[in-house]
Amino acid sequence: MDIWNLALNLGAAEVFSLAPQAVAAHWPGTVGDPDALLPGATAVHLLIVPYQTFAWREDEPSVNAFYPAYQNGRNIAQKLVEALNARGVPCETPQVNHRVRPDVAAACQTLTDEGRRSGDAELARACETLAKHLLGRRGGEREALCEAAQALVDEAKVFLAAAPEERERALPDFCARIGERIGALEALLPVE
Repeated sequence: MDIWNLALNLGAAEVFSLAPQAVAAHWPGTVGDPDALLPGATAVHLLIVPYQTFAWREDEPSVNAFYPAYQNGRNIAQKLVEALNARGVPCETPQVNHRVRPDVAAACQTLTDEGRRSGDAELARACETLAKHLLGRRGGEREALCEAAQALVDEAKVFLAAAPEERERALPDFCARIGERIGALEALLPVE
């Protein structure tokens, strides 16, 4: 099986195939414990995707500059897994998030600061309210609230990463989806 050409045809710029134990040796910090993450795996394929620029105007909320490339990499990896499985090669995409996550209090402070920095009083109040509830919740309630908030953020990021003409075309559908996400999030907030 020519995984290298398959991955390139799916959109990867480069592919490195290594034994799981060699990943940490070649790229420290990429995978903490390959054997624990991928038990029984005989190879790890690191996909390199090209950086993708996108049009951004100063009057729009900012999006991480690497977000389009990150999403493209995830899509290529998923397509590669599907293609390999279809050819009888058992594989899976490990669920790994390499970003350092701040604790809830630090994340809430950042959320509140960004809301205030936007200059939009309603957005600032919404961020403060969400942060207050995230800090006051524990266990399953907080988890459901975080999932609903993440779904809202993901929807917005995908929209903002699109080209301006695509955003203009998709605006009505985006507004409907955002309305649904906001409704799902508000349903989890306590009535005050």
